[in-house]
Amino acid sequence: VYFDPMFRQPVRKSSEMVPLRPLACHDPLSVETVERALRVAPRVVIKERSVEILQEYGCTEFVGTKYSAVRFGIRKRL
Repeated sequence: VYFDPMFRQPVRKSSEMVPLRPLACHDPLSVETVERALRVAPRVVIKERSVEILQEYGCTEFVGTKYSAVRFGIRKRL
């Protein structure tokens, strides 16, 4: 399952997102939602800006360089 939540602090330079912002759900992703996703999928991938936020969701693997604006966190079912 792949989650691409709206960033907590929007990237104002991202002009392609401007028309979508009013339509998007701005509620933060919950740990409970991630755990529910793991019931139906062997792994969850979450896109976020920082590793610290991804760790809050229990991600243990991270993809993205230190120069990248986003990181992907992976949490596998135990």
